[in-house]
Amino acid sequence: MPALNVSPVVAVPVGPPRNNQFALASLVLSISWVFFIGSILGVIFGHLAMQQIKESEGREIGRGNAMIGLIVGYIGIAAGLLTVLILLG
Repeated sequence: MPALNVSPVVAVPVGPPRNNQFALASLVLSISWVFFIGSILGVIFGHLAMQQIKESEGREIGRGNAMIGLIVGYIGIAAGLLTVLILLG
């Protein structure tokens, strides 16, 4: 009986990659700032977006938006803390 040669099946993403919604939310919330809350949520969503984009294996894009959201979010948190320290000090 001859051996069967079977090729492994590989899933290929169909269509163009889509934007990660957490990356966009991170960018918008970080820029809006809203008394720390926007910056904090921007940082959280930015980290979630980076993880999801990494795990998507090319099906999602938006790493730049997530990075900008993280940077602006951390700057907003630092500025807010500095403001609070100046006001209380």
